Amino acid sequence: MKDLIDSIILALGLEDAKRTNSSGSTLYTGIAASASDAHHSLRCIFKDSQSGFIQEVDWCDSYRSVWISIFHRCTLTWCEGDLTLSISPSAEAFYNELADAARFYKDN
Repeated sequence: MKDLIDSIILALGLEDAKRTNSSGSTLYTGIAASASDAHHSLRCIFKDSQSGFIQEVDWCDSYRSVWISIFHRCTLTWCEGDLTLSISPSAEAFYNELADAARFYKDN
């Protein structure tokens, strides 16, 4: 499992942000010219795996795209060029983060 996450970090050029979010998730940050660049990288990394990321289209718009991996307890967000990978330490933290995100994206 960690090898695939390491592959994402490497492929997207992400760096450890040296901080956690309110759910206790470790954050990695980087940049990408477009959401389609990030999407393409995810598809290449997980092409032979059933444990990849799915795009949460209800949370996406022309400025933001969000992908979720339940298996890896991760979210990847592209927002106006900025990438943020959030890796949750537990299932509880992951689902708390998803609930927070759903509330936020509903209003924004």
